[in-house]
Amino acid sequence: MAVQQIRKEEGFLLVEVLTVAAILLVLTGVLLPKSDVYVKQCAKMQVRTAANMLAADMRKLQQQALFGDGEQRYLRSLSSGYDFYERGKKVKQVRFADNGWDLVLTWPKRFNVQFGVNGGPSATGTWVLKHAKLANFSCTVAVQPVTGRIVISEGE
Repeated sequence: MAVQQIRKEEGFLLVEVLTVAAILLVLTGVLLPKSDVYVKQCAKMQVRTAANMLAADMRKLQQQALFGDGEQRYLRSLSSGYDFYERGKKVKQVRFADNGWDLVLTWPKRFNVQFGVNGGPSATGTWVLKHAKLANFSCTVAVQPVTGRIVISEGE
């Protein structure tokens, strides 16, 4: 006596496929209006992070001037980022586009950030970071005269 195996068809029913498609459409409709808010929040976070990176490198430069061996170190700003120089050679390069960020770094006049052995800046100035998707938001990194204090502020 031979046992016959019953073959079961594999796959999805049309009702199951349509149900999943309907659920995805509802979720898309709910989440799509909020995506603009998330994009703006992400852009603000990118601006803040870039400002903190720039300020941290400036503070590192200042600490090296205070406690280092007296070698020449400075930051050179570019519209796409900045470079960290030591002994006249570039040792670090920061480009915002490398992270996928659409940021622009601006300053009123072009100069290098450099600190003396007392921690005071050789030149003072303000750098402004803006995102292409945010017209009314920016972060400012400023080096104060005499003290060399580095301050980050946000503007709307």
